[in-house]
Amino acid sequence: MTSKTSLVIIAGDVNGNIQALFDKLAAYNRKKPVAFAIVAGELFAPPSARSDSSHQNALEELLEGKIHPPVPCYFALARHSFPVSVQAKLSSDNGELCENLFFLGKRAIFATSEGVRLCALGGTLDSTLEQETSKHQYTPTYSTTDVTFLQRNPKPCDILITTEWPTGVTTKTEYPPDEQAPPAQSCIADLCAALKPRYHVSIAGDASWEREAFEYEPNDTGTQASRFTRFVSLGSFSGEKKGALKAYMIPSDATMTRPKGCTEFPLALTTRKRSLPEGMETSYLEYEETSRPYKKSRKGRHKGPLVRDDCFFCLGTDDFEKHYVVGLTDDSVLVTPKGALPTAITFPQLGFRPHFLIVPTAHAHSLASEGTTDTTYQEMLSFRSSLNSMLLAKTDQLYGSVTWELSRSSIAHTHWQYLAIHADKIQRGDVEAGFQALARREHYPAFENEDVGRGTSETSDYFRVMIWNPNEPVEQYKSLVVRFAADAKFDPWFGRRVMASLLKLDRRVDWSKCLLPMEEELKDVVAVKEAFEPFDFT
Repeated sequence: MTSKTSLVIIAGDVNGNIQALFDKLAAYNRKKPVAFAIVAGELFAPPSARSDSSHQNALEELLEGKIHPPVPCYFALARHSFPVSVQAKLSSDNGELCENLFFLGKRAIFATSEGVRLCALGGTLDSTLEQETSKHQYTPTYSTTDVTFLQRNPKPCDILITTEWPTGVTTKTEYPPDEQAPPAQSCIADLCAALKPRYHVSIAGDASWEREAFEYEPNDTGTQASRFTRFVSLGSFSGEKKGALKAYMIPSDATMTRPKGCTEFPLALTTRKRSLPEGMETSYLEYEETSRPYKKSRKGRHKGPLVRDDCFFCLGTDDFEKHYVVGLTDDSVLVTPKGALPTAITFPQLGFRPHFLIVPTAHAHSLASEGTTDTTYQEMLSFRSSLNSMLLAKTDQLYGSVTWELSRSSIAHTHWQYLAIHADKIQRGDVEAGFQALARREHYPAFENEDVGRGTSETSDYFRVMIWNPNEPVEQYKSLVVRFAADAKFDPWFGRRVMASLLKLDRRVDWSKCLLPMEEELKDVVAVKEAFEPFDFT
């Protein structure tokens, strides 16, 4: 197969010269089609200059969509927080600032539609966050645990973007930087060594510096790995200075040839191996939130790329943790989630935590999307009915169930969440009242008693609930739905918040605080599989 190449344009600090950058990108694109661009440094003016009317006007035009880049453009978090208006727009529009302009994420790794793998770690190291991740996505600091999360991704990347330099990068070179190098971090060196990027891009004031490519040390088998990295530090961009933008052709295949002048590995790594805090293994949901690539809206406008390779719900990826699978068909899969809401004693008669994800195998943001079919929907309903049968067999009519789905254009891979609930809470109307009450509190539209099926007739985003009373047949349910516009705010954890309140588990709304050691989670999976086996229709 012939390898395809993608032209990628990279800038350092733009410092508010936004229109000048867009003009340069347009000029490049006229000469040769540009796949996408990256701003590795500050896109916006520094805080001291943000009150300047020219910067304010440019930002206002950007936020109103009056100006936008001519090609898809990703911008990083660097040394300064974004303007408040930018943070608000990104939060409300899933990381999209305007047409063709997307936030990379403070800690992100994904592949573009061209197959170019990007990894970004924004900000400077905060050593006080040694055993936790940095919480706010727009605060320009990171922790060593953030680095460790990215290191756990098993595949090399094409472009690594960091604000800080890796330690040792200025050694073993015939062309050291003319100016004093900025402070470097050994954890950034660790990250580079783990991901082995084609290009490691960083920033350092006004001057640019590009190091010779370096090779990696032999692997554990004694053979030389065929990966080489060029470190590039980009200077500031003003629209006038030559060389402030770098253009690279990135091939789609993984093979690399040894560049001329390649040096030995220069980076100074940490002496101890970092590990995640106890119980903080990587999960599907963690990557859904923090490594979310962008995609097409329901209107079809390009919102940046998303590919199956980096979706943690897709069965074909290296990162899908198959040992959590309870049942599998051609069109859907039943899995136990990490960070389940119930505790070990919430449902003592069961002997496991009855919280499940029912996921279509097709990569789709809704059940009405291309790739899903009526068969997909019917199989997901069958998994739900089988789980209900399992509850009946284990506890007679002690527990019913609630299944909920958030169907919206910003979801990467749609899924249902299924959770047992005490039957008396259903029969007294507590469950329905709980969803209605939180919707009122959040100023959402009222729930309607309606079954939307696959959602093929829906013209808006929606959240739906299926409530099963154990006095009724296992396939029956009461359906509630609330609809809202694609650009409306809706809490992705709305369903979990309601169920946590009903189960008096409000402190467990944040799934990341409910993670268990691997051994305990696998023990739960074994118990679930044993209980589910008589009802497994697959």
